[in-house]
Amino acid sequence: MEAALAQEQDPRLRRDLTAYLNEMRQVANALPILTLRLPDVTFEQRLVFAGSKRAAVLLTFGGGHSPSDAFLYFPEEGLAFMSDLIQVDFHPAMHDGDPGEWLQILARVEALQLNTIVPGHGPVCSGQAIGQLAQYIQVLAQMVEDAGSLEELLVQDMPAFCASWQAAPIFKENLEFLYQRAHNL
Repeated sequence: MEAALAQEQDPRLRRDLTAYLNEMRQVANALPILTLRLPDVTFEQRLVFAGSKRAAVLLTFGGGHSPSDAFLYFPEEGLAFMSDLIQVDFHPAMHDGDPGEWLQILARVEALQLNTIVPGHGPVCSGQAIGQLAQYIQVLAQMVEDAGSLEELLVQDMPAFCASWQAAPIFKENLEFLYQRAHNL
């Protein structure tokens, strides 16, 4: 990865490689001190934590980004810590999830009328980020539907609304994943 970074000329890709390399270094440094611990509490759809001043709700609407997505919701504040279900200015990896289910989950999250979202990647944002991510998934799905072949699909330019997002290489990975899924490959 360091060699790829040293050779990369595109400033956007250099930014992404630098961020990823730093993240992997942190993971490597943490590995010797990590221990596996199974959960003490599990839940199916909803788990409420009631405190003296506020309540928090751990929710899952199913699996969209991953097979089992959960997020922490503060109803009175209209605040949610969304994990990777919401990503802002960042290409979300789709290869472990179900884009159709993800869109349904986003619609249910949008119905919560959130004021503030802490995303899995990107800056704290408003509920408008939900629509932006849904648009991303829909646009990529449409690109796949319109493409005659995978080769034709992979040479297409990134849509302007997401061209400046971080993790740009994931865009092509998402197109390939969606194409393979659509064609049962």
